[in-house]
Amino acid sequence: RLPDFNKEQFLNNGFNMYCNIQEAWMNFKLENVKDIITDELYNMYESQLTTLEVKGEQNIMKDFVLQKSFLKDVSNQNDTITIKTGYIIEFYDYIAEQATGKVLRGTANRKVRVTYEMKFRQSLNESKKVTKCPNCGADIDMNVSTVCNYCHTKLITENTKWVLTEKKTVNQEYV
Repeated sequence: RLPDFNKEQFLNNGFNMYCNIQEAWMNFKLENVKDIITDELYNMYESQLTTLEVKGEQNIMKDFVLQKSFLKDVSNQNDTITIKTGYIIEFYDYIAEQATGKVLRGTANRKVRVTYEMKFRQSLNESKKVTKCPNCGADIDMNVSTVCNYCHTKLITENTKWVLTEKKTVNQEYV
């Protein structure tokens, strides 16, 4: 189904997507990555960021180093390919007060090594592009707006390119 698939390139692209998502998260600019994550992840992350912002906190995540990456599983259902991957990534991760930079939780001077299981999905069918609001069912034109004119739900285009659908922490330890 993917004749030009390159495993190493796919895994590197997945790591780059992960880094871009973490940077957008850290800087409260989630809209910068809404085209590479599913609606579900976008809405969950947006809710979590709102909570951090209300508290005056910021999740600092930086200096990402990919230790290992591998493919775990591939499935094809209804012309949608899902690839399950594994990543071992080291980075700094802590919560700081936005105004002062004071560390509130975690540590700024020790990296954490996290083993993730991530799933990426791509639709092989161009006709699966979003034409109706997933919230209210109204007709939408993704070329004109990324917000439903009727219920004001934020809209994400359907995944005719690779998007992150799930990110699970399998293991975490300080290094």
